[in-house]
Amino acid sequence: MVRVISLFLILFVSIFFSKSAYSLTVYEVIERVVNNSPELRVIFEKKNQAVAGFKDQRSQYLPQIYTIFNREYNKNDPITSTADSAWEAYNKLQVILEQRIFDVEQMTRILSSAQAVQSQEFENQKLLESLIQLAVISYYDVIQSEYLVSINKEYLRQVREIETLTTNMRNQGDATLGDVNLVQSRLASANSNLILSQANLDKTRLRLAYLLNLVDKNQINSSVAVLPELTNKDFYDLGDKVINMIPLTAEGLINEVLANNIDILIIRSNLCLSGYDLEVQKSRYLPVVNLTGELRSEESRTGSGFTRYGKLTFEARYSIFDGGSREAGVKKFSAALKELEYQYDIMVRDTSDRSFSTFNLLRSYEQQRLSILKEIEATEEVDRIYNIQFQFASRSLIDRLDNLERLSNARAKLVQTDYSILSSRLQVLLLMGNFVEFFGFQNYLETNNLKLC
Repeated sequence: MVRVISLFLILFVSIFFSKSAYSLTVYEVIERVVNNSPELRVIFEKKNQAVAGFKDQRSQYLPQIYTIFNREYNKNDPITSTADSAWEAYNKLQVILEQRIFDVEQMTRILSSAQAVQSQEFENQKLLESLIQLAVISYYDVIQSEYLVSINKEYLRQVREIETLTTNMRNQGDATLGDVNLVQSRLASANSNLILSQANLDKTRLRLAYLLNLVDKNQINSSVAVLPELTNKDFYDLGDKVINMIPLTAEGLINEVLANNIDILIIRSNLCLSGYDLEVQKSRYLPVVNLTGELRSEESRTGSGFTRYGKLTFEARYSIFDGGSREAGVKKFSAALKELEYQYDIMVRDTSDRSFSTFNLLRSYEQQRLSILKEIEATEEVDRIYNIQFQFASRSLIDRLDNLERLSNARAKLVQTDYSILSSRLQVLLLMGNFVEFFGFQNYLETNNLKLC
């Protein structure tokens, strides 16, 4: 176990101290990815449109005041008129106030537009979560690839030492040509694995550089040079922070997910919207009552000055026949609401299953990690014994080479399993709806407190 810890300390120190003039933490990577996202700016503008739509609908139920000014020209009868001009002008000024008193359709539209604002807020959160997830996974893809490259380099170094020793033994007659060829074959394989892992590292660095806007897509080879080194300690710190937020049982996780998962919140909000749309159609069966007040100042046609008077009007309007439009509208939106209810049931079922599977997968990875640690400890002990036995000619270099390969593979599996554990923990956090808050980006989600249902 001590040798395992020592290996990873060496890997960490070697990577950490080889970084460039500045480094990036996972939080800095997230911030850059979020700030560089045009999709986030687009969806924020959609939120602004939804807020403006709500204000517009709300204004329809507020008093409406407007003025009308008329200047009327009448042609005089040339025979009977005593006026000097053939045309006479009259002025009229009206100030009108209108107020809806009872209009269920408009009230429902106000509620619907308010719910639309909340739905857009949920969509904003979902996009922000996906951007954060993309940034985090891309970041740790690079970290994992760097570890694997370091492991392959160490294994290649060990095989080269054995290859040199085997060649010397062959010259002294203590090893056969077959031994030399076998070791050289392993050397070629180790070198090939290193090349592949380095290529994968370059690919992950390139993808991260694109996300950070650090490379022109027409200059692909420059990505490795412009991407700063990453702060590796976050690989473990982040996982430790996440684990404290995960429920201890699958049942507890599912309850948390069903209460806060963003996809479920979105479909619940859409259910509310669909319900309001149905109420709008039903409200067409109800009368509409308006109140209109009017103040009028009108110039007298007799030349005796202005006549002023006021008028107050109550108007009740009810549609007797509309060709079946109301009934068709109610049926249409009732079917749409029922469809969403079925979709909600499907979403709850699938999300519960995904939460259960992710929780169990996480636990299996954690158990697998314990087994790999035991495997590494045992393989390291075997390597120590083989090395001693080789000194007394009771163990061949090939035996030690085989064991070193098993040790290198186990170390690589440990890195991959640690990455899988971290990814699964983050996936659980994403399902729970705590992703944005956990990474400290809730300030990107401006809310209007218009939650209705």
